[in-house]
Amino acid sequence: MSQNVRNDDVNCLGELKRGDLEELLMDDYEGTDTVTEHEPDAGRENTSFKKKLQFIRTGINKEITGYKCYRLAAVGLGLLSVLLLTAITVQQLMFRTETSHQQTNFTNQIIERDQSQTSNTHQTTERDQLLTNFTSLAKERDQLLTNFTSLTKERDQLLTNFTSLAKERDQLQEERDQLQKERDDLQKRLSKLTEEEWKFFGSGSYFITRVERGWRESRDFCRVRGADLLIINSREEQEFINKEFGNTEAWIGLTDQRIEGVWKWVNGSPLTIQFWALGEPNDYENDDCAITGFKKSTSDILVWADYPCFHPVVGICEKSSA
Repeated sequence: MSQNVRNDDVNCLGELKRGDLEELLMDDYEGTDTVTEHEPDAGRENTSFKKKLQFIRTGINKEITGYKCYRLAAVGLGLLSVLLLTAITVQQLMFRTETSHQQTNFTNQIIERDQSQTSNTHQTTERDQLLTNFTSLAKERDQLLTNFTSLTKERDQLLTNFTSLAKERDQLQEERDQLQKERDDLQKRLSKLTEEEWKFFGSGSYFITRVERGWRESRDFCRVRGADLLIINSREEQEFINKEFGNTEAWIGLTDQRIEGVWKWVNGSPLTIQFWALGEPNDYENDDCAITGFKKSTSDILVWADYPCFHPVVGICEKSSA
């Protein structure tokens, strides 16, 4: 039994410290000496135990040597652990520094981005303001152009009106001069009419010649004075002629010299009202010219007759102011 105990003790040597193991061996040794004194057969066992003890001591020394190696390895591993921990710590510090630097850069980039966005916003605002100003200036320019065009049209209209007024002024001056000339002519004619005893009816003035002439010569005499042989347009005018010039036979501006039987006035108008005496016109001696105041008429109003155009009688001149 004690042998098994010893073997167990030997097997446990690797797990005990050196001092504890020596203390155990000394206890066993002292116990063995005690047994030897009382048991003579135990000498052989003691010898054997000593050999085992020597073996154990040798193993212990080897174990101690191995322990030293393990201790050196542990120290190395510790140093390596310290170095590794130091490296990890340095790496962590570097990582933290790099992370901090990156965070700083990122923060700076964010700040720059925000500043850039703010600058872009300001630039956009300025651009929009410039666009607004440009649009406003363009509208003002268009308004000025419109006003300029309107003023140009008004100027052109005023120039046109001025030109028109100038023309009207010149025309009025011409008309004034013409009226003055006509006034002078009328005054001269009035003087002549007064001297030649002109008679007035409506818008016309009438004068009877004193010299007997043929129809054409009498007409020329009237035309020299700005008149022509008498044209009768109404019964009232015929009554006026009968009243003013009595039964004096006188040429009037009526003839059928161009077409026989077609009587026309000297102004080319056809005969629409007529006051032929009974039996007239008869074309007795190629009578192509008409007179008023026919002495053989029995009527107070029907006093026309046809005479040869060369027959000498006075003529009635008529001048119309219309």
